[in-house]
Amino acid sequence: MRFCLAKDIRPVAFSPVARPSPVDKKLQNDAYIQELAAKYNKSAVQIMLNWGLCKGHVVIPKATGLDHQLENLAIFDFKLTEDEILGVEKLNKGIRLCNKFGAMEGFDVFA
Repeated sequence: MRFCLAKDIRPVAFSPVARPSPVDKKLQNDAYIQELAAKYNKSAVQIMLNWGLCKGHVVIPKATGLDHQLENLAIFDFKLTEDEILGVEKLNKGIRLCNKFGAMEGFDVFA
């Protein structure tokens, strides 16, 4: 990741809010994410997507309907502070989310 950003290559966040599983639900329900959501009057998913943007990533979230698409687009009218970005980073539990692809063999993909 550091190499890409140093070369001005923007990483694309595959499953930026994780795949549907108990893992992503736990993150969305995390007290800190919920605190930020209340502060900015946004959803937990919007906080997570905005965090990815703040990190310089391209986020392409899945949306199952128009309401989700509109929610996903409403992430550009606020920006997390540096302390908040670091706070979200501290939630990293080192859980492998995407390891079902043969082409990714040998690469770590964590959340």
